[in-house]
Order: sequence, then C-alpha cells, then structure tokens
Amino acid sequence: MNENYVKLDVARSVVTLGTDDETDPGLEQCVGLLPKPGCGREPVESGDRGGAMQFATFGVLIAALVVIGVRIARAIIARDKSLTSQLGE
Repeated sequence: MNENYVKLDVARSVVTLGTDDETDPGLEQCVGLLPKPGCGREPVESGDRGGAMQFATFGVLIAALVVIGVRIARAIIARDKSLTSQLGE
C-alpha cells in the first residue's frame, strides 16, 4: 500500500504546478520579474538557484577580489617605498 502511495505522489507532483499546502502561495501571486519570498522550490540539484554550485561560484568570485585587492595594495606599498627612497637621497 505504501508503495502505491509513493508512485501516486510522484506522478501527481510531476503533473501539478503547485502544492496542496495551505501556506504555499498560489501561482498567480508568484508570477513576476523578481522572485517573491515563499515562492519557488528548494534547490534539488547543485546548479539550482541557492544550490552548492552557486555558493561555490560566489566564493570563487570573493576570493578573486581579495587576491586582486592584495596585489593592488602590495603594488602601492612598493611604489610608495620606492618614491620615499628616491626623495630621501
């Protein structure tokens, strides 16, 4: 009996657009340019919005910005030391 319920649930979730949950907003409330809170679905695959790949990409971007900032800061410090030593001579 439990097996039939699972098959029915899987088939029904593929066919329907929403859920039967009363807390879930209707489809007409979720349509728009920007996603609204409480609309949509949880990430299932790593490439979905809010999935692991999105967080990994964000981490790589932040790390790259930190590396660029450190390189710029080191170049400015080296330039200032060079200018200070030239003016001191």
